[in-house]
Amino acid sequence: MQHRTPKELIDPAIVCSWMEALINRTPCLPLLAATGLFLFGATVLQAQTELPADTAVDDQAGMMPPAEDSDTAVDDQAGMMPPAEDSDTAVDDQASMMPPAEDSDPDVMLQDDAESTEAAESVDPDLDSAISAQRQLAEDFELYKNLLSNGMMAEADVVAKRIVELSIRENGFESSDTAKALTNLAIVQHRNQDYETAQQNYVAAIGIIERVEDRLNADLVNPLRGLGAAQLASGRPDLALESFNRARHVSHVNEGPHNLDQVGIIESLAEIYIYIGEYETAYALQDRVYELYARKYSVNSEDIIPALYKRAEWQHRVHMYGRERDSYRRIIKIIEENHGKDELELIRPLTGLAKAYLYVGDYDREYTRENTLTSGEIFVKRAKRIAEEHPDATWEIQENTYLQLADFYIYSGKPGKAQRAYVETWDLLSEDDERLNNRYNHLETLVLLQGIYPPKYFGVDEDSDVAGDDEQFEQGKIVTKFKVDVRGRAMKFEIIESYPPGIEEMEKDLLREMRRLIYRPRLEDRMVVETDNMTYTHEFFYREADLPQNQEEEAADPPAAEEVADAGG
Repeated sequence: MQHRTPKELIDPAIVCSWMEALINRTPCLPLLAATGLFLFGATVLQAQTELPADTAVDDQAGMMPPAEDSDTAVDDQAGMMPPAEDSDTAVDDQASMMPPAEDSDPDVMLQDDAESTEAAESVDPDLDSAISAQRQLAEDFELYKNLLSNGMMAEADVVAKRIVELSIRENGFESSDTAKALTNLAIVQHRNQDYETAQQNYVAAIGIIERVEDRLNADLVNPLRGLGAAQLASGRPDLALESFNRARHVSHVNEGPHNLDQVGIIESLAEIYIYIGEYETAYALQDRVYELYARKYSVNSEDIIPALYKRAEWQHRVHMYGRERDSYRRIIKIIEENHGKDELELIRPLTGLAKAYLYVGDYDREYTRENTLTSGEIFVKRAKRIAEEHPDATWEIQENTYLQLADFYIYSGKPGKAQRAYVETWDLLSEDDERLNNRYNHLETLVLLQGIYPPKYFGVDEDSDVAGDDEQFEQGKIVTKFKVDVRGRAMKFEIIESYPPGIEEMEKDLLREMRRLIYRPRLEDRMVVETDNMTYTHEFFYREADLPQNQEEEAADPPAAEEVADAGG
């Protein structure tokens, strides 16, 4: 049975996962291009354009959203999780800024040569230049979106700065379009982990909107959210809370207190409270998300299912496994009532329910290990049967359920059953060449199943008010080497890099957490094998004053001169 500590709940990476969908929300994004970067002069414009070294942080990588969430839709307002219906508007608005095609008016083409010449001579050169600039902005923006979606961050950074420069020249610094351009530049800077410069550009965008519009304008929401994410990434959850709370207030003013557009903001706030250890506040916020959906949709309608999925995920994170199971049962019941008991839509909640039976929390005293594992196996096998028998099930759907069953056995400590299920998946993926890529990615490569959440702060008690501390933290790092056995468990740990010196307690905490890692073991020629030379990088925040050597020096310092004088007086 899996038991988890509060530290495992901290998941700051999720706060920033919205950035994978930031880009195509706001209209007029081509004009975003140039407007705001120069607020900070050449220093901002000379921000790094090279991608950082390819050193993915494993303890964050394990928390990243699934690949399907990573389609980067460039948002010209840098909004979080844009609703699908906004995408058409964005296209239309961009089209409206484009100059008409040369053949858009057939009557003009019928003019005689004299009329055409006279018309050409009467064209305003300033207008012609403006049209050319708009075309360049549109082209640069499309290039920026493509670079961002393909992960070419250094190149996207260069193009974003060019867009900002051009927008300032064409639209002026004090313009909404410039604010949008700055926001998009900040997005790529955030992805390049240049958090300080990203914050500067978010602040610049916010300032422009406040001056051009007002302090409660709806356009403030997106840069405020981006600013909050960058502040959190810099180790300032206190500032991040202020930014996200202000974004939520602006959303309430413009859309009302019950609008669904605020859901992303509320979820980000909940993540921050998880980050600083205030779990009850975080869960209350997630309950608010469900209440917003339930206010708009019937609790028995299919429209409520996305909110139930979110609720189940959060109930899992705060150890309310019994309530998590109840949420998945509600989803299953709604789908069965609307589509029957053998529909493909049942696979996801069935496998989610099965995983929920792997855990027993404080409120699950009526459950025992044996009956929970047996129940979980029944549900995941039902999902596998649906995938095998449904006429519309593809081999990808079948593969997913085969892997879910094998992974369930790994979670529950049954490596023999897991190996047989993995071999069945191997055979399915070996039937034709089209499937071999999946076999390599899902079976021949190690896959993380359960990540961990080591302490993000050194020298800070869990109960202390980290969010209210104004002192700037510095960043430390521990790199650990280990192997993964055939049961999918990490073992044989060796610390190969640690900074700063004197953080033995943090090292012990990390190794304790790493024993909780669970991987899908790797296969070679239909056999499960061990994997050596794995590395795990944990980045954390610390204050110089909290390091043991500095605390010893402080304790050894003599009392101040005036204190001695007072004692003698």
